[in-house]
Amino acid sequence: MRPGQVLSVCHGHCEGPLNVKLSSPLLAELRSFLPAYATLLGFSFFTPVLYLASPIYVEQIFDRVMYSRNTDTLFVLAGIATFLIAMYAVLEWIRKKALGRIGHAIDERLSRVIFQTANRSGKAGAAIRAPTALADFNQVREFLSGNSL
Repeated sequence: MRPGQVLSVCHGHCEGPLNVKLSSPLLAELRSFLPAYATLLGFSFFTPVLYLASPIYVEQIFDRVMYSRNTDTLFVLAGIATFLIAMYAVLEWIRKKALGRIGHAIDERLSRVIFQTANRSGKAGAAIRAPTALADFNQVREFLSGNSL
């Protein structure tokens, strides 16, 4: 096999390329939220750094203030730490609000479609599977709008 050559697993009965892009109405709707999630990624990048303000403040108190007994240094460090912790709280609040709004928008756009699709099928087992489909959707929505992201 030469470098760059693709191994085929079709054995001659496949039609079309292997790199077929899967499309789904649900995925198309979720792709519209990618810019919002990219912005939240920026917020999520800085919040762990700001979370370290408190331990760094304590370390600086022990390294600088305890030995020098300089109250000016203590006030400056306290002001910086207070500002950084306040910024952490504001960024975390903004992030939680944005995730809540995204979850609400996902619910508005997709819940009715999923409900109608699950209940419109004429098959005998569709009525039994409909609550499962809605529960699965709720799990995905809660993950996409939860604190784990």
